[in-house]
Amino acid sequence: SMFGLVAGGMRGMFDSATRLETGHLQIQGEGELAGGDLPLIQLPEGLPEMLSRAGVESWTLRLELPALAAAGERSYGVFIQGVLLQEIKGISPIPGLIHRGRYLSGPGEGVVGEGLARLLGLEVEDELVLLSAHPQAGLGAGRVRVVGIFRSPEEELGRTLVQVHIETAQRLIRRPEAITAVVGFVAGVAGPWDAWKIDRAVQELARLLPPGYRVRGFRALAPEVALYMRIARPILTGFSAIFFLRGVDLEIPGGEFAAVAGPSGSGKSTLLHLLGGLDKPTSGEVYLEGKALSGLSPEELARLRLERIGFVFQAYNLIPVLTVLENVAFVLELRGMAKKERDRKAREILSELGIERYADQFPNRLSGGEQQRAAVARAVVADPAIVLADEPTANLDGENSRALIDLMRGLNGTRGTTFPFATHDARLLDRVKRLLTLEDGRITSDRHQGT
Repeated sequence: SMFGLVAGGMRGMFDSATRLETGHLQIQGEGELAGGDLPLIQLPEGLPEMLSRAGVESWTLRLELPALAAAGERSYGVFIQGVLLQEIKGISPIPGLIHRGRYLSGPGEGVVGEGLARLLGLEVEDELVLLSAHPQAGLGAGRVRVVGIFRSPEEELGRTLVQVHIETAQRLIRRPEAITAVVGFVAGVAGPWDAWKIDRAVQELARLLPPGYRVRGFRALAPEVALYMRIARPILTGFSAIFFLRGVDLEIPGGEFAAVAGPSGSGKSTLLHLLGGLDKPTSGEVYLEGKALSGLSPEELARLRLERIGFVFQAYNLIPVLTVLENVAFVLELRGMAKKERDRKAREILSELGIERYADQFPNRLSGGEQQRAAVARAVVADPAIVLADEPTANLDGENSRALIDLMRGLNGTRGTTFPFATHDARLLDRVKRLLTLEDGRITSDRHQGT
């Protein structure tokens, strides 16, 4: 059946993304460092008890470091991933991808992808020099013996990942207890339909952890899975009796700057998806600029979204192989604008948002706040009538969250762009002109704040 096909696809993506590498959730240091590197942290006191209270049934440690890998006269930029070997099964796919040699057995060893082996001329048993450069630890240097070469289905991973024992990574930075993440798995999660259990665990850990730590769930760690779930959900809904919004009667005038607040599962994202034509209501109608969306063909809806609607996602969703300028100009390219003109417009909006100096950088070289500014630039560069922002500050710290909302409000004032955005961050609600509150799919409060 279609339900079985889509649900199976969702479960496969969910399992591959969360059981391998990312986990259901991660505890990391608060904020991001320049270049997107994760802060170094130590295990908070009482962590096992906190994880147990949050329903996390198993967990492991991870230390990831930016580095230069060198062999002979050749070198290449990589990231080192330090792992605990006794807990690697079912968490990382690398042991099962070894093509030549073997997997790690202890400190001092490393495994690399075929792409990196080709670039550096490496063979099994060769020595690899690693020069780490973490912002908080400075420079570090060490050597590992290449004991295995893996064949990755992702070309970029095969060129850039060097996996080592976590002690090897800690020796590089001379910090024996440092990590960049605690990777956790929540009890009772069998597939994406159990995502609410992960959300609940994330909220509980966020409440229990001391200052200086943040918790990220799979929606932020594996945005491609969350995006697929959003695309597939209308199909699944057609085979079920789930209703996300009930009797919503809402008008958002042009030039509005409105927040849609409410707990997880209240219907915030669904409301934005309906406004953007990504979902269709089972009853009722959605109008944009006086035009009923239900009467539009899929091609007409796609054209409407391209020309009149901008989107900002919580996970940025910038295309990693394009520069910031190319990401912003891509929307204009889809609209058929000549390269010289679209580059000019893209640079103008980057300058307006204060990130023109990053125009020629790739997204992974930017901090979280800078990446989200680039995402906003992409959303507004084509002068849409409305920009829909779904939890745009979810992955940002307090200072960057407030700065982003102020930036969006500035664009609302200077360009007249309509900004409805979903949030559960109470710290931001005093910055909006209109506050809508959703609970159980119903609007329970709608007030203009006059700020």
